[in-house]
Amino acid sequence: MTDEDYGISGNHESINDLPSIKELRSSVAGFKLLGWLLWNSEIRETTRGISEDIDELVSLVDDFYRLLGSRNWVFSNALDLERMRAVVSMPTAEDAERELIEYLKEKGTLHWMISRMNRFPDMRPRMTLLEKAEEDFLAGRYYSSVLVTVSVMDGFMNDASKSDGRKGLHARTAEELHSVNCVATVWDGLPSVQKTFTRSVCARKDEPFYEVCRHGIMHGMIIDYDNDVVASKAWCMLFGVGDWA
Repeated sequence: MTDEDYGISGNHESINDLPSIKELRSSVAGFKLLGWLLWNSEIRETTRGISEDIDELVSLVDDFYRLLGSRNWVFSNALDLERMRAVVSMPTAEDAERELIEYLKEKGTLHWMISRMNRFPDMRPRMTLLEKAEEDFLAGRYYSSVLVTVSVMDGFMNDASKSDGRKGLHARTAEELHSVNCVATVWDGLPSVQKTFTRSVCARKDEPFYEVCRHGIMHGMIIDYDNDVVASKAWCMLFGVGDWA
């Protein structure tokens, strides 16, 4: 279904606005009503638990974007919910950012997240590159990890868009990355990051840089991007692009 089918613009303020969440809440409400009609306490208790789980998920994603959305971090289905609770519980955005980066560095975390990308036929030929980028990231070679993840998500988007003329990620507008039912695009997440990703950089920047600015990095105009912030944001953007796809 398209955005028009649902009658919404695709620019969601909250995960609560996603059609899948609305449909889930509607189903739970119907199930709860059935429990009352049948005087079945077990059904009522089950639906109460499901409703609480939905509320917790909505709160988690919204808190993530309140803390880190303006810093161009993307939430995706690849992120472990329990660990994200630790992230959003941090007292400041700086602390939350560091908690998220350290989570990505934990043994096995990236490996599992990367393995999920194998579900895309157009990503499978690139899995070896992603595994090498993982090795570089964990070894502190952030410059290499950034270059590989940026090129992979760019090429993947090109292959995945055969039906609409093969447009790489670098050639897409922020508006094109809105989605009717994707957690990576709520709070204007992935579309907002895309504005930075495609921003032109005409003058060389020698100072430390902390954003995934594809044009500046790939064209050699941003020099000092060899840090774990940019590398971690690139991974989160890649997994968000996977959700969008």
